[in-house]
Amino acid sequence: MFVLLLILQQAPADTAAYATPALRALVARAADSNAVFPARSFRAHFESEIAVNKALPNRVEGVSSVEQYAGTLTWDARTGDQHNEGYRIVTTGLPLPAGYVLGTAWIVPNLYGDRFTLLSNPKEKVKDRGSKEDSLAARASNVVHPLASDRDQYYRYANGDTVEVRTVAGQAQRVVVVNVAPRPEFSEPTRVFRGQLYLDPGTGALLRMRGQIFLIRPASKPLTGFKKVANALVVTASLIDFENTRIDGVLLPTYQAADLALVLPLTTAMGTMVRLVTRLDQATIESGRSVALGAGAVPPEVLRTEAPKDSLGRYRAWEASPTDWPSRYLINDGLDVGPPKGRPTGPPALFIRAPTTYQFFRFNRVEGIYTGVAGTLFLRDAFPGLALRAGVGYGWWDQEVKGGLDAIWTKGRWFTEVAGRHELAIVTKFRDPLDYAMGTRPIFAQDLYDYADRLYAEVGGGYGLEKHRNGVIRADLAVVKDKATPQELSSGPLGQDYSGNPVVDAGTYFRSRVSLIWRQDISSHFARPGIGAQVYVENGQGDFQYTSLNARLVGRANKSGLLLTFVGYGGVATAPTAIPTQQLFLIGGDFTLPGYDFDQFGGSRALLLTGSIGYVLPFLKQPIPVSKKLALPALNPNINLIGYVGWTGASDIGQTALDQLGTRVNSDNQVVPYSVTTNGARGSIQLKLGLFGNFLGFGVARTLDPDGQWAFVFSISQYL
Repeated sequence: MFVLLLILQQAPADTAAYATPALRALVARAADSNAVFPARSFRAHFESEIAVNKALPNRVEGVSSVEQYAGTLTWDARTGDQHNEGYRIVTTGLPLPAGYVLGTAWIVPNLYGDRFTLLSNPKEKVKDRGSKEDSLAARASNVVHPLASDRDQYYRYANGDTVEVRTVAGQAQRVVVVNVAPRPEFSEPTRVFRGQLYLDPGTGALLRMRGQIFLIRPASKPLTGFKKVANALVVTASLIDFENTRIDGVLLPTYQAADLALVLPLTTAMGTMVRLVTRLDQATIESGRSVALGAGAVPPEVLRTEAPKDSLGRYRAWEASPTDWPSRYLINDGLDVGPPKGRPTGPPALFIRAPTTYQFFRFNRVEGIYTGVAGTLFLRDAFPGLALRAGVGYGWWDQEVKGGLDAIWTKGRWFTEVAGRHELAIVTKFRDPLDYAMGTRPIFAQDLYDYADRLYAEVGGGYGLEKHRNGVIRADLAVVKDKATPQELSSGPLGQDYSGNPVVDAGTYFRSRVSLIWRQDISSHFARPGIGAQVYVENGQGDFQYTSLNARLVGRANKSGLLLTFVGYGGVATAPTAIPTQQLFLIGGDFTLPGYDFDQFGGSRALLLTGSIGYVLPFLKQPIPVSKKLALPALNPNINLIGYVGWTGASDIGQTALDQLGTRVNSDNQVVPYSVTTNGARGSIQLKLGLFGNFLGFGVARTLDPDGQWAFVFSISQYL
């Protein structure tokens, strides 16, 4: 007892920095290990992906562009070399030259030294730049290591529970979880870490570090002007997850992931992220005397070297597909150690943002310009899992006020939603469910959507069949009122002629719907291969009595430079007496049957099959240098052959509904029925040169009718 009292007197707990004396002792053991480089040098093979990830509403997330590197990493206590030996790229959108812009090595020597660095020269001094704690610039300078010799000046430590976790490789591991939080104020701009350390219970060795890197600015140097506005509008965060493994008695990095997240302004459910994922294996270690680094030590400076460009392209010893590792986890996996305002816990958080821009700005031929304001309140600790969304806006041409209120409650994989809205609903039956450009595309191209002015009150819910709702089954009940929806604009701002909006039958009805969605991340928007599907059954009772079935199947494959995509749609609508016009299946025009007029064909039954074969040309695949730190995206040219086959048919009551659509003036300036059945299958073909990963497309298209003629086509952004 006397000895214990003597120890406690000599080593009192720092209550300002550590939750308990035991936690302080454990962190001290970990810091002692962090202060020593235990081997003379080591060498390892690495494979890295620098991916552009898109986050879309309903927790859909996927890789749209990925650059993959492979090579050899060597380092010792003084220097290191990340030598890139292989390079390839897969993209469905604009291929951002992330690897070139980074300019330096991205593998982080985070195990030793008082400071570590993320994507920069570790000797660079912290500059007074950036914004607040969520600045993108937080990734670019030295970070105070949470196990540094001067750590008590920067951090507080809590928790210290021993738990069992799984490594990235899936192995069970017992660790002590230590929560690290920075002190609130520093006299100079300081880059710090906030998150969790996983320590070995016996030795204190650092097995994993996951959390956020950010800049804390002194209160005496607040943001002003444009930086202050930009920081309020654009939410960003640098999140890291580094895992280390003991190999031949030496602790070495084996997995590193970093999210340099840029969330689009004014939205809460859409964003773009640059994600780096690196695996290291085949490590060889040169034994020797360990090196004590001393106070103030920075990690070894890791240089980046590369094989010649032609050699990079010939590399074939890949261990993983480019899209595999960047797709294994989502942003939601790191929210618990991300920015406090974005975490699922904490006091209520209000964002003056909507899930997408469509809720507060859009342009179309019915409303003209629609502008509004929207907000989302996450209740968090006050009511875990509950979010409230509200918005209101005005259509300047139709002079209609629209908006609504939603309440969404999520618990685990279950979710419940209650909503009341007046909206301009898009009732196009065969439409990409991840197409969120509908609010802006009509500004630059044709308005290829069917609209209905709709009021409804709805309650629904469902269950995520996979983590983060990658597969979902849900059911919804609603009272719906559809109103006549006249068209206000016949042409667009660039002179494009708009087709007429189909006639909408007015009426009030009770709507029930059951839907099943599988693999939402298999899409033309994302590069990951696989098969996805969606099917829903809808029933209406009241002024409209109908039953509708709609299904979609999509498949993607990436094979030796070939990009293969297939999308198939099918649907049928039945009714005892009359089918409302907004339940018809209408096809024709770009996206469905190029060369035919928009909505030229329709019916109560329909099939639409689309297939694409794309070949990435073996040149112009490297970014275009502008300066040492700036490059334009690679042209990345590819040839795409796209085929379309469509068929529609109509029962007697389906034909009656088609007749109710009236007439239109077609592209030959003739008055014709608005929509007719195809009278057999109809087809179109398109040959297109895609540039910047299909961000821009130029080509020709024609129908497969005997009198079909080739016509020039131009597209912006991938749509198949």
